[in-house]
Amino acid sequence: MKITLEQIDFLRERANVSYREAKEALEETGGDIVEALVMLERQNKVSGKKQQSGKSSGESGLWDSIKNFFRKMNRIRFILRNEKSVLINFPLTVALILAIVATPFVVVGILVALFAGYRIQFKTDKGEDMAVNKYFDKMSDSVRSMGEDLKSE
Repeated sequence: MKITLEQIDFLRERANVSYREAKEALEETGGDIVEALVMLERQNKVSGKKQQSGKSSGESGLWDSIKNFFRKMNRIRFILRNEKSVLINFPLTVALILAIVATPFVVVGILVALFAGYRIQFKTDKGEDMAVNKYFDKMSDSVRSMGEDLKSE
């Protein structure tokens, strides 16, 4: 059977192998693409994901790590609340970007909110409290008591 360039291209794309490997696999299997895939798989030549735009696996791995990091950050909510209402509730990613871009305003705003009796909380997208909240509760209590001490003087 005659092997066509379309068959080789299809096999290359599907199995992420070289032209030579795709051509040899198709020749050995008489042009049967499925059999060629099975044969390449048995020879452990079929690789998982195809590399995009010529990036090395290290670059791809770094990019995947960064994407995972931001996915996790987006699942955590930054909440500024008191007993009656919620002042701020948005993803941690947004909070960090604001903290980087407008650091002085964010610091002053959070301090004013803490003196006003608001608390900082972090919750997962499922509404679960995070372990770090107990430390922020202690900090909120300390700032609140400092504010009350300043008022009484």
